[in-house]
Amino acid sequence: MKTPRHTTHVKIDTTFEGTKRTSIMDIKDMECIAGVPGKVTYLRIMSKREADKKVDLYLHGNKYEVLGSFMFDGKWPIKEKETETIIIKIKYT
Repeated sequence: MKTPRHTTHVKIDTTFEGTKRTSIMDIKDMECIAGVPGKVTYLRIMSKREADKKVDLYLHGNKYEVLGSFMFDGKWPIKEKETETIIIKIKYT
């Protein structure tokens, strides 16, 4: 999934030894989730001016708007499609 516009944070929900774990990080640190399978959610932190809007997620004293999510298999880098296009160069003589 392509990163939505205005994404500021990423949340990953995963399980470890039978317990649920959640982590939130800046979008620029997203490569830290390599090797961790789970549900990835793109978030946008809301400003105080937008406090009257609908809040999708409230964590650690901050209000977030959910922009999208997908299931992550832990493989890095993230590919748009599972099938890659192979380009064949043909040499004409």
